[in-house]
Amino acid sequence: MRAVLIASVGLLALAGCDRKAEPAKPPAPVSLPAAPAAASRPLVYEKTVPAAHVKLILPAAAAAAPALYAKLYSEGVNDLDAFADGAKEGYEELKAAGAPIRAFERELNWKVAAETPRLLGLVLEEYENTGGAHPNAALGSMVWDKQTGKALKPLDLMRDDVNALKLDAIVCDAIHAAKKERTGSAELQPDQRCPVFSDVKVTLAPSTAAGKAGGIQVLFSPYEVGPWVEGSYELSFPLARIAGDLNPAYTAEFAGAPPPAPEK
Repeated sequence: MRAVLIASVGLLALAGCDRKAEPAKPPAPVSLPAAPAAASRPLVYEKTVPAAHVKLILPAAAAAAPALYAKLYSEGVNDLDAFADGAKEGYEELKAAGAPIRAFERELNWKVAAETPRLLGLVLEEYENTGGAHPNAALGSMVWDKQTGKALKPLDLMRDDVNALKLDAIVCDAIHAAKKERTGSAELQPDQRCPVFSDVKVTLAPSTAAGKAGGIQVLFSPYEVGPWVEGSYELSFPLARIAGDLNPAYTAEFAGAPPPAPEK
Protein backbone atom coordinates (compact mmCIF):
# COMPACT_ATOMS: atom_id res chain seq x y z
CA MET A 1 0.00 0.00 0.00
CA ARG A 2 10.06 8.32 -2.46
CA ALA A 3 11.70 10.34 -5.19
CA VAL A 4 11.28 13.95 -4.20
CA LEU A 5 12.67 16.79 -6.23
CA ILE A 6 13.51 19.79 -4.09
CA ALA A 7 14.07 23.07 -5.86
CA SER A 8 16.02 25.68 -3.96
CA VAL A 9 16.29 29.27 -5.02
CA GLY A 10 19.17 31.44 -3.89
CA LEU A 11 19.56 35.18 -4.28
CA LEU A 12 23.04 36.67 -4.74
CA ALA A 13 23.47 40.41 -4.07
CA LEU A 14 26.22 41.98 -6.15
CA ALA A 15 27.92 45.21 -5.09
CA GLY A 16 30.10 47.12 -7.56
CA CYS A 17 33.44 48.23 -6.13
CA ASP A 18 33.27 51.70 -7.69
CA ARG A 19 29.64 52.45 -6.95
CA LYS A 20 28.09 54.12 -3.94
CA ALA A 21 26.09 51.87 -1.65
CA GLU A 22 22.44 51.87 -2.55
CA PRO A 23 19.53 51.07 -0.27
CA ALA A 24 18.77 47.40 -0.31
CA LYS A 25 15.75 46.52 -2.43
CA PRO A 26 13.32 43.78 -1.39
CA PRO A 27 13.85 40.64 -3.43
CA ALA A 28 11.43 40.04 -6.26
CA PRO A 29 8.88 37.32 -5.54
CA VAL A 30 10.02 33.90 -6.72
CA SER A 31 7.64 31.54 -8.45
CA LEU A 32 8.33 27.92 -7.57
CA PRO A 33 7.79 25.37 -10.33
CA ALA A 34 4.42 23.70 -10.33
CA ALA A 35 4.11 20.02 -9.42
CA PRO A 36 4.64 17.76 -12.43
CA ALA A 37 1.54 16.89 -14.39
CA ALA A 38 0.04 13.52 -13.62
CA ALA A 39 1.09 12.17 -17.00
CA SER A 40 4.77 12.91 -16.26
CA ARG A 41 4.91 11.08 -12.93
CA PRO A 42 6.50 7.66 -13.38
CA LEU A 43 4.28 4.78 -12.33
CA VAL A 44 7.10 2.21 -12.25
CA TYR A 45 10.43 2.21 -10.43
CA GLU A 46 12.74 -0.69 -11.20
CA LYS A 47 16.34 -1.45 -10.33
CA THR A 48 18.58 -4.45 -10.90
CA VAL A 49 21.94 -5.00 -9.19
CA PRO A 50 23.88 -8.29 -8.88
CA ALA A 51 22.32 -9.02 -5.49
CA ALA A 52 18.72 -7.98 -6.11
CA HIS A 53 15.96 -7.00 -8.46
CA VAL A 54 13.32 -4.62 -7.10
CA LYS A 55 10.21 -3.05 -8.61
CA LEU A 56 7.48 -0.60 -7.60
CA ILE A 57 4.22 -0.29 -9.54
CA LEU A 58 1.66 2.47 -8.95
CA PRO A 59 -1.79 2.90 -10.50
CA ALA A 60 -2.62 5.96 -12.60
CA ALA A 61 -5.15 7.02 -9.96
CA ALA A 62 -2.29 7.61 -7.53
CA ALA A 63 -0.54 9.93 -9.95
CA ALA A 64 -3.68 12.07 -10.08
CA ALA A 65 -3.30 12.86 -6.36
CA PRO A 66 0.07 14.64 -5.85
CA ALA A 67 0.32 14.09 -2.08
CA LEU A 68 -0.62 10.42 -2.36
CA TYR A 69 1.78 9.90 -5.23
CA ALA A 70 4.65 11.55 -3.35
CA LYS A 71 3.98 9.32 -0.33
CA LEU A 72 3.71 6.03 -2.19
CA TYR A 73 6.56 6.69 -4.59
CA SER A 74 9.08 8.03 -2.08
CA GLU A 75 8.29 5.42 0.58
CA GLY A 76 8.35 2.64 -2.02
CA VAL A 77 11.67 3.66 -3.51
CA ASN A 78 13.29 4.01 -0.08
CA ASP A 79 11.99 0.56 0.91
CA LEU A 80 13.27 -1.09 -2.26
CA ASP A 81 16.65 0.64 -2.21
CA ALA A 82 17.17 -0.46 1.41
CA PHE A 83 16.23 -4.02 0.45
CA ALA A 84 18.68 -4.01 -2.47
CA ASP A 85 21.47 -2.70 -0.23
CA GLY A 86 20.71 -5.27 2.46
CA ALA A 87 20.63 -8.10 -0.07
CA LYS A 88 24.36 -7.69 -0.76
CA GLU A 89 25.37 -9.34 2.53
CA GLY A 90 23.16 -12.39 2.09
CA TYR A 91 24.17 -12.71 -1.54
CA GLU A 92 27.88 -12.65 -0.67
CA GLU A 93 27.41 -15.20 2.14
CA LEU A 94 25.75 -17.66 -0.22
CA LYS A 95 28.42 -17.02 -2.82
CA ALA A 96 31.26 -17.62 -0.30
CA ALA A 97 29.62 -20.84 0.87
CA GLY A 98 29.46 -22.13 -2.68
CA ALA A 99 25.69 -22.43 -2.48
CA PRO A 100 23.47 -21.86 -5.50
CA ILE A 101 22.73 -18.18 -5.67
CA ARG A 102 20.31 -15.95 -7.47
CA ALA A 103 19.41 -12.35 -7.08
CA PHE A 104 16.96 -11.57 -4.29
CA GLU A 105 13.61 -10.11 -5.42
CA ARG A 106 11.11 -7.66 -3.97
CA GLU A 107 8.08 -6.11 -5.65
CA LEU A 108 5.51 -3.61 -4.38
CA ASN A 109 2.41 -3.49 -6.57
CA TRP A 110 -0.33 -1.00 -5.65
CA LYS A 111 -3.74 -1.59 -7.24
CA VAL A 112 -7.07 0.23 -7.11
CA ALA A 113 -9.72 -1.67 -5.17
CA ALA A 114 -12.43 0.95 -5.65
CA GLU A 115 -12.65 4.71 -6.23
CA THR A 116 -15.34 7.26 -5.48
CA PRO A 117 -15.36 11.04 -6.03
CA ARG A 118 -13.80 11.55 -2.59
CA LEU A 119 -12.14 8.25 -1.62
CA LEU A 120 -9.55 6.01 -3.25
CA GLY A 121 -9.19 2.47 -1.93
CA LEU A 122 -5.90 0.73 -2.69
CA VAL A 123 -4.48 -2.75 -2.18
CA LEU A 124 -0.75 -3.42 -1.93
CA GLU A 125 0.53 -6.79 -3.13
CA GLU A 126 4.03 -7.46 -1.81
CA TYR A 127 6.28 -10.21 -3.15
CA GLU A 128 9.68 -11.12 -1.78
CA ASN A 129 12.11 -13.94 -2.57
CA THR A 130 15.34 -14.19 -0.56
CA GLY A 131 16.19 -17.77 -1.43
CA GLY A 132 14.27 -19.43 1.41
CA ALA A 133 12.00 -22.45 1.28
CA HIS A 134 9.40 -20.41 -0.58
CA PRO A 135 8.80 -16.79 -1.60
CA ASN A 136 6.86 -14.59 0.78
CA ALA A 137 3.74 -12.62 -0.06
CA ALA A 138 1.86 -10.00 1.94
CA LEU A 139 -1.08 -7.66 1.53
CA GLY A 140 -1.34 -4.01 2.47
CA SER A 141 -4.05 -1.42 2.02
CA MET A 142 -4.91 2.25 2.09
CA VAL A 143 -8.01 4.42 1.92
CA TRP A 144 -7.07 7.91 0.76
CA ASP A 145 -9.30 10.91 1.31
CA LYS A 146 -8.76 13.06 -1.76
CA GLN A 147 -10.47 16.04 -0.15
CA THR A 148 -8.23 16.20 2.94
CA GLY A 149 -5.14 14.66 1.34
CA LYS A 150 -4.78 12.10 4.12
CA ALA A 151 -4.83 8.33 4.58
CA LEU A 152 -7.70 7.09 6.74
CA LYS A 153 -7.48 4.64 9.61
CA PRO A 154 -10.15 1.93 9.85
CA LEU A 155 -12.12 3.75 12.54
CA ASP A 156 -12.02 7.01 10.54
CA LEU A 157 -14.55 5.40 8.20
CA MET A 158 -16.92 4.79 11.09
CA ARG A 159 -19.11 6.94 13.32
CA ASP A 160 -17.48 8.47 16.39
CA ASP A 161 -19.92 6.60 18.62
CA VAL A 162 -19.62 3.26 16.83
CA ASN A 163 -19.69 0.12 18.97
CA ALA A 164 -16.09 -1.05 18.58
CA LEU A 165 -16.83 -4.44 20.12
CA LYS A 166 -19.52 -5.00 17.49
CA LEU A 167 -17.01 -4.31 14.72
CA ASP A 168 -14.47 -6.63 16.35
CA ALA A 169 -17.09 -9.40 16.46
CA ILE A 170 -18.03 -8.87 12.80
CA VAL A 171 -14.38 -9.27 11.78
CA CYS A 172 -13.86 -12.34 13.94
CA ASP A 173 -17.05 -14.04 12.70
CA ALA A 174 -16.01 -13.38 9.09
CA ILE A 175 -12.56 -14.89 9.69
CA HIS A 176 -14.01 -18.06 11.19
CA ALA A 177 -16.55 -18.39 8.36
CA ALA A 178 -13.89 -17.92 5.67
CA LYS A 179 -11.56 -20.44 7.28
CA LYS A 180 -14.41 -22.94 7.61
CA GLU A 181 -15.22 -22.60 3.91
CA ARG A 182 -11.59 -22.86 2.82
CA THR A 183 -10.22 -25.54 5.13
CA GLY A 184 -13.18 -27.22 6.79
CA SER A 185 -12.17 -25.88 10.20
CA ALA A 186 -13.06 -22.49 11.63
CA GLU A 187 -10.34 -22.60 14.29
CA LEU A 188 -7.30 -20.35 14.31
CA GLN A 189 -3.91 -21.72 15.26
CA PRO A 190 -3.07 -21.76 19.00
CA ASP A 191 -0.77 -18.73 18.72
CA GLN A 192 -3.24 -16.65 16.69
CA ARG A 193 -6.12 -14.45 17.81
CA CYS A 194 -8.81 -12.49 15.99
CA PRO A 195 -7.54 -8.93 15.48
CA VAL A 196 -9.59 -5.94 16.55
CA PHE A 197 -11.13 -3.80 13.84
CA SER A 198 -8.93 -0.79 14.60
CA ASP A 199 -5.83 -2.85 13.72
CA VAL A 200 -6.94 -4.51 10.49
CA LYS A 201 -5.98 -3.55 6.95
CA VAL A 202 -9.04 -1.96 5.38
CA THR A 203 -9.77 -0.81 1.86
CA LEU A 204 -12.89 -0.08 -0.18
CA ALA A 205 -14.91 -2.84 -1.78
CA PRO A 206 -15.92 -2.38 -5.43
CA SER A 207 -19.59 -1.82 -6.12
CA THR A 208 -22.35 -2.66 -8.53
CA ALA A 209 -23.05 1.11 -8.50
CA ALA A 210 -20.67 3.08 -10.70
CA GLY A 211 -18.40 5.51 -8.87
CA LYS A 212 -19.32 4.15 -5.44
CA ALA A 213 -17.92 1.73 -2.90
CA GLY A 214 -20.08 -1.29 -2.19
CA GLY A 215 -18.70 -1.72 1.32
CA ILE A 216 -15.28 -2.34 2.79
CA GLN A 217 -12.71 -5.09 2.50
CA VAL A 218 -10.50 -6.40 5.30
CA LEU A 219 -7.23 -8.01 4.23
CA PHE A 220 -5.04 -10.61 5.94
CA SER A 221 -1.63 -11.74 4.71
CA PRO A 222 -0.47 -15.36 4.92
CA TYR A 223 0.38 -16.35 8.51
CA GLU A 224 -1.91 -13.69 10.04
CA VAL A 225 -5.00 -15.85 10.56
CA GLY A 226 -3.71 -19.22 9.42
CA PRO A 227 -0.63 -21.15 8.27
CA TRP A 228 1.20 -20.12 5.11
CA VAL A 229 -0.44 -22.83 3.02
CA GLU A 230 -3.85 -21.20 3.52
CA GLY A 231 -2.66 -18.08 1.74
CA SER A 232 -4.20 -14.65 2.20
CA TYR A 233 -7.77 -13.76 3.11
CA GLU A 234 -9.76 -10.87 1.59
CA LEU A 235 -13.06 -10.48 3.39
CA SER A 236 -15.84 -8.23 2.09
CA PHE A 237 -18.34 -6.45 4.33
CA PRO A 238 -21.21 -5.20 2.12
CA LEU A 239 -22.77 -1.81 2.64
CA ALA A 240 -25.98 -3.38 3.90
CA ARG A 241 -24.07 -4.71 6.90
CA ILE A 242 -22.17 -1.57 7.86
CA ALA A 243 -24.35 1.31 6.61
CA GLY A 244 -25.53 2.31 10.08
CA ASP A 245 -21.95 2.44 11.36
CA LEU A 246 -20.40 4.59 8.61
CA ASN A 247 -19.01 8.04 9.28
CA PRO A 248 -21.66 10.51 7.99
CA ALA A 249 -18.90 12.38 6.15
CA TYR A 250 -18.45 9.35 3.86
CA THR A 251 -21.93 7.85 3.50
CA ALA A 252 -22.40 9.51 0.09
CA GLU A 253 -19.39 7.55 -1.22
CA PHE A 254 -21.15 4.21 -0.69
CA ALA A 255 -23.98 2.59 -2.65
CA GLY A 256 -24.87 -0.73 -4.21
CA ALA A 257 -23.09 -3.89 -3.14
CA PRO A 258 -19.84 -5.72 -3.90
CA PRO A 259 -20.17 -7.65 -7.17
CA PRO A 260 -20.22 -11.46 -6.92
CA ALA A 261 -16.78 -13.02 -6.63
CA PRO A 262 -15.63 -14.64 -9.88
CA GLU A 263 -16.04 -18.39 -9.99
CA LYS A 264 -12.81 -20.35 -9.57
